Amino acid sequence: MKWGMFPLHCRIATPLHVAKDFIVGMANGTQMELIPEKISDTYLGDYEKLKDSINFIEGQFNQVLAEINSSADQVESGAGQVASASQGLSQGASEQAGSVEQISAVEIDRISRRFIWCASPDTYN
Repeated sequence: MKWGMFPLHCRIATPLHVAKDFIVGMANGTQMELIPEKISDTYLGDYEKLKDSINFIEGQFNQVLAEINSSADQVESGAGQVASASQGLSQGASEQAGSVEQISAVEIDRISRRFIWCASPDTYN
């Protein structure tokens, strides 16, 4: 931006409006695509330092959001694995319970047949 023909109040106000709009955009942005692009205009003195600082913060903010998204994806994946393992354990426990029930029924039948075979008729009188 050429500053030579710009009135003094515009030289002061323009960088501040750009900085304000950028910060408001970051504050209102809840998704990565809503975060404004880096400020690319060239300013003089402290305004250039302000621009560089805002651009640095924006970069850090994007990095943090990317890490949060990555962590959320990992948590989601881990939750799916836990759910799958839980279902497998539940199925295994059900199968085991069915086997124990079947074995118990066979053993009870065998024991009762043995008891009837071994008992004398006088036992029941």
